[in-house]
Amino acid sequence: MSDNSATTGSTRSSINDLHEQIQSQPIRPGTLVSGRLGEADGDWLSVTIDSGSGRVPADEVTSLDPESEHQFFVETIEDDVFNLSYHKAERLALWHWLEAQQENGEAVKATIISETRGGLAVDVRGVKGLLARLELSPGSPKDFSELRGQTIDVRVMRLREKKAQVVVSQRALTEGDRAERKAATLASLDVGQVLEGEVRRLANFGAFVDIGGIDGLLHVKDMRWKRVDHPGDVVQVGDVIQVKVLRFDIETEKIALGMKQLLPDPWTIAAELYVPGHVVAGNVVGLTDFGAFIMLDDGIEGLVHVSEISWSEKVTRPGNVLKKGQAVNAWVIRCDIERRRLGLTLRNPAENPWLQIREKYPIGEKLKTTVTKTVEFGLFVDLGDGLEGLVHVSDFSWGPVNAAPSELYEAGADIEVMILDIDEERGRANLGIKQLSEDLAAELIRNYEVDQTLEVTVTSIQSYGVFAELEAGLEGMIHVSALGTDVSDPNDVVSPGQKVTVTISAIDIEDRRISLTLVASESAEDDAPAEDTVEAAAEDDASDDAGAEDEASVEDAVETAAEEETSDDAGTEDEASADDAVE
Repeated sequence: MSDNSATTGSTRSSINDLHEQIQSQPIRPGTLVSGRLGEADGDWLSVTIDSGSGRVPADEVTSLDPESEHQFFVETIEDDVFNLSYHKAERLALWHWLEAQQENGEAVKATIISETRGGLAVDVRGVKGLLARLELSPGSPKDFSELRGQTIDVRVMRLREKKAQVVVSQRALTEGDRAERKAATLASLDVGQVLEGEVRRLANFGAFVDIGGIDGLLHVKDMRWKRVDHPGDVVQVGDVIQVKVLRFDIETEKIALGMKQLLPDPWTIAAELYVPGHVVAGNVVGLTDFGAFIMLDDGIEGLVHVSEISWSEKVTRPGNVLKKGQAVNAWVIRCDIERRRLGLTLRNPAENPWLQIREKYPIGEKLKTTVTKTVEFGLFVDLGDGLEGLVHVSDFSWGPVNAAPSELYEAGADIEVMILDIDEERGRANLGIKQLSEDLAAELIRNYEVDQTLEVTVTSIQSYGVFAELEAGLEGMIHVSALGTDVSDPNDVVSPGQKVTVTISAIDIEDRRISLTLVASESAEDDAPAEDTVEAAAEDDASDDAGAEDEASVEDAVETAAEEETSDDAGTEDEASADDAVE
């Protein structure tokens, strides 16, 4: 440990200068003093110093020349006696020497002891040193066992006083320090370039990798094609890895790196592997309110929507039946290569109960059942085995329905419905109530014609228009635009139960719709809307009362028809049918 042959003249001068400075200052613990060894006193040896007397453990100075002057480290002062340490003085002198070597960049000798994660452990004059793999000279053996025991020249790069470690580099002797290497790296950097780097530190969002004097960010999403919860699951500090340059900004010196980009993208062959109906195995890696994410063996994640978890059980939260890490079998619904999305289901096609429902209830079959719940667009009824069918509000009655489903039906009520359609693949049944009775409205409409004037009774008022009864079982609608050019609120013009005179502006027998125009008073005759006013009204957007999303009510259907377009004969066209409303 006292290999003075490696100590340079400049280092000796530095230590002597330090000694002279110390001598001119009061002696206190933590300082260095010079002294000569004296007589033995048990386990101690006396030391004569200029400012008094001291003592040092005898086992520390057995090899020292008693006639020579030596440096000692002051540990404590007890009753004007200095307790000294030769080993600590020697250690402190060595540390000052290492600091000097770091500052002037001169080479020091290091002996390779063993292999560590990402590099080598070395000995520098008794101090443990770390030599990263990237800091070896280019062309060094990849097999570290070939280097064990060798003594090489290195440069001191960093000192870790708390750990009593020194970080050294062999490469820096020929290629310069980190700043010089950083400049060289930035000058040669290019997108798509594959580099070798050392993991310097980890964060929750990724790892910082030294690619030659500068750190690049390896984001957690660019580590594997599979989902990675934490960077530490893939890399550790000190690992030497290959990375690809994804993008960089010279001005900000921000560099994005990737590891997964060096591996084949599983989506390139996903369409061949994931055919609809194909069974796959995976693990639950994410749970949300709308579904569960399943990771497959190749790293592709598929989504199981909450509606695809069970055939019969009404799952409101995936977390109630699934847990993260759970292994599951799923079936492919769709594979969208462009959007990189895989739709899965946990509902085994072979166990589809809707196949039995279709056999049990043919189209047109009448069924007596109970209401399970009402919703804004209709009501659900019990089909048995935990399955439900939907009666859309448009299938309540042949005529207009002006009340909400919850006002007409309640959960638990007995009801009779007709089977209209069963979609076993999507697990849906469309049912109807109005189909149980004959459609009288279609026959009654045939008794009327366009431009006919008649007296009607107002039955209900909506924001978009007025419903009026022509006769028992038959209603027509006066759109708000057909009440007058300055009318914005129908309540300003008419009231429920009032009798008014109207003309028929359009008749649609197929959709059972009669459009009416209020006959204006003589004073407002000039402002009375013509048929082109009705057509203009038909082009307006649906009001806020036009129905809930994806499910149009009967009133909505009337409004939508009035707003979308009218034919040359003043009839409405292209209004969504009840089946379309269900979809």
